[in-house]
Amino acid sequence: MPSAASDHAALSLNAIHLLAFRNNASVRLSTSAIPRQIHAVAAPDLVLSLSGTHDRAEIPANVMAQSHVANHLVQYLRTVARSI
Repeated sequence: MPSAASDHAALSLNAIHLLAFRNNASVRLSTSAIPRQIHAVAAPDLVLSLSGTHDRAEIPANVMAQSHVANHLVQYLRTVARSI
């Protein structure tokens, strides 16, 4: 999984793909990319979930929502929204 680090922080991206099939079955893939042999169409809604830890303790969701990482991600998604 992609990651980045500095002297003060570290960030890693864990992608989870939930694939739904025509017969209403689903499978969860913990991989950075959908396999090439699968023809996939994106769902109308994109769901992102952020979580974090500090000194091995979970950071509460309300603190994560106010973090610089979350704010930068929101700004980036607003900037590229029309192209995705």
